[in-house]
Amino acid sequence: KIKAAFEKIPLNELTTFQIQNFFNKIEANRTKERLTIYFNALLEKATDLDLINKNPFKAVVKDKKKKYKNECFNIQEQEKLINAIKGTDIEQDIYIYLLTGCRPAEKPEVKDIDLKNNVIYVRGTKTEKSKLREIEITEEFKNYLTPFVVSNNFHSKDYTRKQFNKICTMCKIDKAILYRLRHTFASNHFILGTPAKQVAEWMGHASVKITLDIYTDIDKRATKEKIQEIYNNFYFIRK
Repeated sequence: KIKAAFEKIPLNELTTFQIQNFFNKIEANRTKERLTIYFNALLEKATDLDLINKNPFKAVVKDKKKKYKNECFNIQEQEKLINAIKGTDIEQDIYIYLLTGCRPAEKPEVKDIDLKNNVIYVRGTKTEKSKLREIEITEEFKNYLTPFVVSNNFHSKDYTRKQFNKICTMCKIDKAILYRLRHTFASNHFILGTPAKQVAEWMGHASVKITLDIYTDIDKRATKEKIQEIYNNFYFIRK
């Protein structure tokens, strides 16, 4: 959207009025919020690199921030899900989503799971920055994954989504959306105290602000100890 609207305008000739006019034509929703964050981050970088003298985005009047609720699964829902997926044929697939923060279409294949170095590679589907990410995993999660990797026992995104919907229905959990597992990954790491910059890198975000403002929800009932207990110390925490 940004490229299509501004590719013919030299960066140093871009004005606040042009940017404001662009955003005024876009309906207020989560996509618009993402666009404002990306665009501002882009122009901030251009300022840092002395490509422009000042960021024209700073004077843009932004929409009042909306609160998008229930994006991540709260700690009670997570506990229900973890118990419900045990023994199912998509257990390992759901854990992959929860422990890597990948988008549904980015789910790693067996070739992307490096058990020797405790790393899972996520091949991004969005920005240049997200093309290939290295997600570190704990020894506990590696040991869990090993038999599934050896037998190549993973499923397609579509199959996983269908089974996940059934499990959420059984658990009486609304909004059975795989993408919510990505939000859950970010929110859990926030509670675990993982540096936001590291989480942003794992998720392939251009800015830490995206990770914190859009993907991180606060669950006052969740604690570090509870998360590690539910996930059997699967979550990797970099201090």
